[in-house]
Amino acid sequence: MFGRTSTNSSVMNELIPDEPSAIALLQAKGILHQQRPCDCGEGMSLSLNGRPARWRCQRARCRKQVSLRAGTCLEGKDADKIRACELRCEIHRYQAGIHQGGLVRTRLEP
Repeated sequence: MFGRTSTNSSVMNELIPDEPSAIALLQAKGILHQQRPCDCGEGMSLSLNGRPARWRCQRARCRKQVSLRAGTCLEGKDADKIRACELRCEIHRYQAGIHQGGLVRTRLEP
């Protein structure tokens, strides 16, 4: 499946089937925040209900919202570049034998 360095969208969709999976992968890699404090001092929660995904302050009086990518290396980046980054991270995990989600281990060519 990974004989070439280039991949197509069907492979990307298989490795990262949805937005929550992509976010979880980037959080695990330290690319996106796993938790985030608000300027008011309260913690923020990750909201995936709306578009786009965002951090929301938990304090009722504040309710500040911050972009998911704000304060990361992905801030201001194109979504296609983010998907490519997500895919590269997953391929590296797969090659290292740290795979999940039912992927079948096959021999990978360098």
